[in-house]
Amino acid sequence: MTVRIGDRLECPGYSVVAVETTGLSPHRHRIIEIAVAQCDLDGRVTEFFTTLLDPQGPAGDFQAHGLFDDDVVNAPTFAEVAPWLAQLLRQRVVVAHNARFDVGFVEREFQRRGRPTVPPLTTVCTMREAPHHLPEAPRFTLLACCEAADVPVDSGHGAAAKAMGTARLLEHYLARGAGEARHWQQARTVAASLNWPRRSADPPRVFTRDDAHVARRAREEAEQVRRRDAVSYLEKARAYGPPTGVGEGPDSYLAVLDAALEDRVITPQEAIDLAELAVSLGISEEQRKDLDRLYVTALAASMVAAGPIDREERADLTRVAAQLGIPRTALDEIVQMARSTVEQGHGGPRILARGRPLESGLHVLFHGYLAVTRGELERRMARADLSVASGIHDRVDVLVVADPDESADRTYWARQRGIRVLIEPVFLALLADLERGRSSAADAASQVAAASLAHALPGMPRTTSGFMLPRPSAPAAAAGGAFTPGPYRPYDTPVDGVPDVMPTQAFEATEAQTAAAATPVSGSASATTPAPVPGTGATLPSIPPPPTAADLPVASGSSAAEVLEATVPDLLPPPPEVPATQVTMPTTPPPVPGPETPPQPVSAVAPPPPDHPPPPAPAPTAPPKPAPRPADAPPRELTRGQAVTIQDLGPFAGTVRIEAAWWAPGQADGDTVALVLDDERRVGDDGDLVFFNQPVHASGAVRLAGKLQTGTTDDVEPGSDSVEIDVTTLPEGRSRVLVALALDATSGTTFAQVPVTVGIVDPVTCRRLAEFRLSGGDETVMILAEVYRRGDSWRLRAVGQGYAEGLAALVTEHGVVVDD
Repeated sequence: MTVRIGDRLECPGYSVVAVETTGLSPHRHRIIEIAVAQCDLDGRVTEFFTTLLDPQGPAGDFQAHGLFDDDVVNAPTFAEVAPWLAQLLRQRVVVAHNARFDVGFVEREFQRRGRPTVPPLTTVCTMREAPHHLPEAPRFTLLACCEAADVPVDSGHGAAAKAMGTARLLEHYLARGAGEARHWQQARTVAASLNWPRRSADPPRVFTRDDAHVARRAREEAEQVRRRDAVSYLEKARAYGPPTGVGEGPDSYLAVLDAALEDRVITPQEAIDLAELAVSLGISEEQRKDLDRLYVTALAASMVAAGPIDREERADLTRVAAQLGIPRTALDEIVQMARSTVEQGHGGPRILARGRPLESGLHVLFHGYLAVTRGELERRMARADLSVASGIHDRVDVLVVADPDESADRTYWARQRGIRVLIEPVFLALLADLERGRSSAADAASQVAAASLAHALPGMPRTTSGFMLPRPSAPAAAAGGAFTPGPYRPYDTPVDGVPDVMPTQAFEATEAQTAAAATPVSGSASATTPAPVPGTGATLPSIPPPPTAADLPVASGSSAAEVLEATVPDLLPPPPEVPATQVTMPTTPPPVPGPETPPQPVSAVAPPPPDHPPPPAPAPTAPPKPAPRPADAPPRELTRGQAVTIQDLGPFAGTVRIEAAWWAPGQADGDTVALVLDDERRVGDDGDLVFFNQPVHASGAVRLAGKLQTGTTDDVEPGSDSVEIDVTTLPEGRSRVLVALALDATSGTTFAQVPVTVGIVDPVTCRRLAEFRLSGGDETVMILAEVYRRGDSWRLRAVGQGYAEGLAALVTEHGVVVDD
């Protein structure tokens, strides 16, 4: 900007300023947020600037401005924005509500900076002008003045809201003729005549409150993850059961001590009980102190085994040591001893350090700032058959607290009523024990069901979940011939929506198949005539029809159908019966079509009599919502490419098992593999590949659930392998899991010889929810299914994409580095 001598500068308008500060003194405190609204001579805002500032010291009172120290760490300093602020204030009247405070801080910050040198600011205070323009206002605060002037203002913290409110109040004053007042005219004249720096400045880096809130949420989420990991040291230990390895008497004492410390408080009555127990077991006072120290050492070993000891773990260890009379100075030695024991892998006594087991059906009340999210708690407690109590007036069996000291009043209330009290790490460990116990019970029930099936049909192979895999027999081979696989589609091409089912069928029958289907098959349905396998010398029987009641022994007093329903519940269901349509012929012949009578088609239902008017057509209605599938519903049949919501298949608590079953030449073998992927369908690292050498994902969310494979003869043999997925424990950023089946490449077997049946199973109830069939050509690896998140729900897609290049081609495509 070039100014010549003799030129008269005009005031371009006003600059409304608002600040948030770390305190009340401009000499001792700093600006933490500033906002400037440039207005024209009528008060209309033409430009707006706001940013947080790093005060290079404490942020001050959070209640005053709503900012923490960490919120302004990444903000610019006043020195970085000073040249731009000088440009925003140049030759303008500075307006503020309580200008002496806001402008005083701005001038003091410029004085600290030294450059650029700015002249004294010409100011107008909207608070001092309020009695002249808003005499009806009850008070002259910014909010009260804006309400009296009927102009909008944002309430709450923030210099930006104050600056915009003051700018609207300024426009209201100017509309009432305030700008014509003599002192306003003098302020504009003086502001235009001041000697301001003429150097232009570039817009500085800006860090707003929104940026601070995003960074705060990221820090809180990271802190939540850290705290969640810190309180899971007992959960990771997976050491449950009674204490053993010390001696009969000491083991009993340690068990009682562990139960007393599950809330990290030894009450006076518990201390008396422990002392009397030690005397009755013949444990001296010195031995008892050694056992107490041993307990603390075992607790420290659990923490060390789970990773570096965090501050929450250290606080828990200090609290337990204090309850047992162990000085804090001895904790470093105890931790070092525990670390040496864990690093050297020495065996030792097995100590609970987690309290008595939980039982299903309990009502649990939570109190305090827990590290685990409520969503995770609700999902896990549903799997463990526990209920969340709504408050102290509800039924409460267990109280879980984050910090016994902060929840002292609530723990006192619980002990007075005989309610069990647990700290969060102990509860999470006991919850994990209960979940594993229920999972083991479900596995045992699956084995019992499989044993019952094997007893009902001797020699019938089964899948990993206990469902029978019928051996193929002759009739289908004689009638069906060979199958031709349909055209392949990449697994990522189907688009979710309506309809979900792709028009392409999984298999298409050949002409020979169609012709043979019309020819009656001679012989018994149980005859076995092998069919040739294309490309090999082996034979592959075709799939037989389900056995009937006549094939099973009939108990006395029961029909064959009842025996079949009671003993073989997991066979594939027969095709649904289609009710025959009853055709009712009209009692009178239809009229002969003439020149004025159009032809009338013959209806399948008799027309109404002539003396009755035809019934009105039903009004169109919206299609009804699908009813939930009953518990005894047969598995839902899926086709290749179809995507469904898992909740629509049946009860879904977050865990699903995908199992593959097949018939293959005897020397062939197959293994399921899983890939844990992000939204870009890429793995994070090699740990996201789950296979036979790495059967469990690092998070525990995906694991190989079991395999049944004979593969020892030259005949066609059955095989089954499965993968279990817990979507509730998938790591952050992982939103989909691919499940594939890899055939043994050395055997020369391909999916042209190995048709696969894929079942979707609820691992808790061992109920088969859905199934579909896949086959291929010269591929040796095939993606079976994909589990992925869509919004708030989890979906499953039947895939069927094959790779002729083998497993390396699949994993390399998704980011796994394969060593040569």
